[in-house]
Amino acid sequence: MFTFIISLFAAIAVGVVCAKFVLSSVVGSVFIGILVFFTLVILISRAVGKKVQAIMKEAQIEMQELAKIQSPETRKRLMPKIMEKAVDIFKKAYKYQHFQPMLAQNINGQIGSIYYIQKRFEEAEPYLARTFMLNGAAIVMHACILYRNKDYKAMKDAFERAVKYSPKQPVLWNVYAWCLLQTEAGVDGAIEVLNRSLVF
Repeated sequence: MFTFIISLFAAIAVGVVCAKFVLSSVVGSVFIGILVFFTLVILISRAVGKKVQAIMKEAQIEMQELAKIQSPETRKRLMPKIMEKAVDIFKKAYKYQHFQPMLAQNINGQIGSIYYIQKRFEEAEPYLARTFMLNGAAIVMHACILYRNKDYKAMKDAFERAVKYSPKQPVLWNVYAWCLLQTEAGVDGAIEVLNRSLVF
């Protein structure tokens, strides 16, 4: 992660300079180096966070334009163009992925969700497969695509990941149970999943 690497090298450089030319105490130089490290981490993280937030806001504004369209026919016609523009805006944030943990996974979830709601499942699948583990909704979308593709083992793995990290969301368990009901797991499998959800 670039934020930590940059901060670490800067802290070492400052610490070495202080030890050689400013302070006679090694402990004091180390303390200053540590202070520089954490200060830079905070400053860089804030700067990058503001840039990412601006990109996310720009994409959300673009998608909100769709809601302002009154005519269903016009909305349906313009949706692909507006959504694709939103995707292009989200992709701008990828350049900061090495500065912010899990940023790329969050962007993947956003882009995959946009494609999913347009029923562009083939395009959505690779993005949803690489989404953030706490994004339960995106993981369920991915599981539903796997269900459509009859890849039931991978579907079950995806649902298990979703309920592991978001166990208190009833909709995840309900969709999981419904999908199992349509497979060889049948009623027994669905009931087992619903029973597990009661624990939470």
